[in-house]
Amino acid sequence: MVHRLDARVKILFALVLVAATVATPWSAWPLFLWEAGVVLCFYAVSGLPWRYLFVRLIATLPFLLMLASAFPLSRGFDAGWRPAAQLLVRSLVSLATMITLVATTPFQRLLTALERLGVPQIFISILAFMYRYMFVLADELDKMRRAKLARTFYPSVWREVGLMATFVGMLFVRAFERAERVYAAMCARGWTGKMPSEDGR
Repeated sequence: MVHRLDARVKILFALVLVAATVATPWSAWPLFLWEAGVVLCFYAVSGLPWRYLFVRLIATLPFLLMLASAFPLSRGFDAGWRPAAQLLVRSLVSLATMITLVATTPFQRLLTALERLGVPQIFISILAFMYRYMFVLADELDKMRRAKLARTFYPSVWREVGLMATFVGMLFVRAFERAERVYAAMCARGWTGKMPSEDGR
C-alpha cells in the first residue's frame, strides 16, 4: 500500500512530519513518541525488513552522539542533557522518516515528484547526478584502497591517518576530472540541463 502511494503525497507527508518533529519542544516530549509511532507504523505497513531500518540508524548513531555530546561538555551535564537528548530524538525520528520514504519510492519517481512539486531543476539535476555517480566514486575509492593495501606493510596508525588525507585529496581531484569529462560528453550529446522523466521525455 505504501509503495503504491503517489510520490508527491509521500514527500509532503514526510516533510510535514520532519518539520513537526523538529518543532516539537522537549516539554511536549510525549509528542516524540507519537511521531516515532507514526513512522514505525508506516514502515511496518510497507513490509520492509526491520533490519534495513535499524542498521542505517545505528550507522548514523556515532555521529549523532558526537554532536549531542557537545551540549553536556559545553554547558555541563545538568543543563546539557536535555538539548542533547532532544537532538538525538529529533535526528533519529527524522532519519527514520527519510529512510522510509526512500525505501518505499524508486529514486526516479522521487525526482519526478519533486519536479512536479515545483522544485528548481538545478536542484533535481544535482540530486540525480549525485545518486548516479556516488557508486562510481565508491568504486574508485575501493580501487585506491586495494592499491594501498598491496603496497603497504604493517602501517602505523599515524601513517594510516596521513594516507586517508591523501586519499581524500586524490579522490577529489579524480572526481573533478571525471565530472569535466562527463559534462563534456553530455554537452556533445545534446544535454539541455533537464533530466528526462520516467517516460523518457
